Amino acid sequence: MMTYFQDNYVGYLKKAELEKYIYELVKPIYGACKVYIHPYGFALEDSWNKGIDMRTYESVGMYNAYIFTSKQAESIEEDFKRTCENFINKDLHVGDLSVTYIKKEEFDKFEERLIDYTFNRLKFYYRISSVYSKVDKIGFGDVDILEGDKNYGKQ
Repeated sequence: MMTYFQDNYVGYLKKAELEKYIYELVKPIYGACKVYIHPYGFALEDSWNKGIDMRTYESVGMYNAYIFTSKQAESIEEDFKRTCENFINKDLHVGDLSVTYIKKEEFDKFEERLIDYTFNRLKFYYRISSVYSKVDKIGFGDVDILEGDKNYGKQ
């Protein structure tokens, strides 16, 4: 009897390439921004390894995408709608997609390790998000807008 272990290693191998691809896609909307993906789940094909191309990995939508920007939060709904349309037009199958608006000073030194802290402490102006679905219809579901800490940015 043969047993084996399966993990999402391929997701982490494709992480930088997919982040760069998404960055180029959303840069016209948000300007300089920071894009991070978090792979989850397991590779769906036993044959997947480091040689798999990014689009094949991406096609199963086993990742969440987090975009951070210091852009003024004047048109967050319109910008997010354009972002979702770009994902659909490029046939990107993200799980959860979110855009978070933070202070320029924090953006400049922002690192991936600060994502959970930022979300948990509401250290942002706004976070807008939606979940991509292929079940009922292809596209994004309801859009949620979360306002950050009311004192954020006032110090």
